[in-house]
Amino acid sequence: MEVFLGKDNLGDDDCSRSWAVFIYLTPPETDPPLSFTNIDFYVSPTSRKAIKDAADFIGSSHLTIQETSKTVAKLDEIEIDRPLQNRGIGSLLYEYVETWACKNKITQISGDLSPVDSDHFDTLERFYKKYGFTFTIFKQPTTNTWYLGKVEKFLTL
Repeated sequence: MEVFLGKDNLGDDDCSRSWAVFIYLTPPETDPPLSFTNIDFYVSPTSRKAIKDAADFIGSSHLTIQETSKTVAKLDEIEIDRPLQNRGIGSLLYEYVETWACKNKITQISGDLSPVDSDHFDTLERFYKKYGFTFTIFKQPTTNTWYLGKVEKFLTL
């Protein structure tokens, strides 16, 4: 069961449309509970009062914070619906997530790139490097094609 933590203003995209972020805590659904906390950030137009289902938001980001090291977070995704990409919404979302992480004493954000991402590693590389991440991709030894990667950034509190 998700717990609503709040709503905040993200700002305007490159087309002057205003966006909001809705923040939820999702406890692990295991018994006994696993040792991490999931924080979900959902993007929606500012006119929305609440998010009730997936149709209500156009983008999301997901952080997993390990209980053993409360200063490290895994960034699982930053995703914006394709028709709304390249308008600065993903940047607004990431900037918000990083600010939230710093306020919550997170000192490191890292994430993995999967083979699903391999067709747009170049776009991801530009995005992450813009925000100061190290971006590493690994080639498949037999075909010399990109197939996995990692992003990592140390935050200044």
